[in-house]
Amino acid sequence: DAGATGCEASWAGAGMLAPGGEVAEDTPHARMALESLHLYPQFVAELVETTGVPIDYRRSGALEIALTDEEAASLEARSHKQTQLGIRSHTASRSGAVSARFYPDDAIVNPREVTAALQKACLRAGVAIRINEPILEIVPQGRGVRSAQGTYLDDSVLLAAGAWSSPLWHDLPASIPVRGHLIAYAAHRGLLASILRHRQTYLLQRTNGLLIAGTATEHVGFNRDLDEGTIADIQRRAS
Repeated sequence: DAGATGCEASWAGAGMLAPGGEVAEDTPHARMALESLHLYPQFVAELVETTGVPIDYRRSGALEIALTDEEAASLEARSHKQTQLGIRSHTASRSGAVSARFYPDDAIVNPREVTAALQKACLRAGVAIRINEPILEIVPQGRGVRSAQGTYLDDSVLLAAGAWSSPLWHDLPASIPVRGHLIAYAAHRGLLASILRHRQTYLLQRTNGLLIAGTATEHVGFNRDLDEGTIADIQRRAS
């Protein structure tokens, strides 16, 4: 899970659509994340209807727990700010926790299935997809792109290259990669109904039973190597 940005930092590989665990301030990025969450059910429904590709999407909600009084106070203060942004939550309980809050609108999706459906939908719509053809630059006025294989001109360009974006367009601020680790466990289906969070640790379960634990935030450039120490730390926290 390398190259995720912003609110997707801990969502990308796992497939969490969970502003309840990420958004605390009123920013343009936060507003965009909340609007995206609102649109997602219709987006998934249209993809499934168009392509027939099944997508594991659930508005499962998320339970966030506090294990100390200090964590409880922080969680309560954050939820108050979130209410002003339209992020719903309510007091909940969990054995062993000092306090907890449940975020009913947080959701889970399998990003690999979304990508497969999008590819199929795009091809059906006549979109040309070029693989393993890195873009070298965006042509002036954003009227196309140039690769080693040639120049492609059109009315506009949508730049969605993540951490690789800033070298392609001079007006963008510097973008950097953020590496994260996930662990997947083979588990019985139905073990975990909602996302479970504590500080920077989360657990979620796919419909097929796969239990996913994360995460870490690491600024190590474009290094995609696994770090055994980080994996051991996530395993300890998940346990």
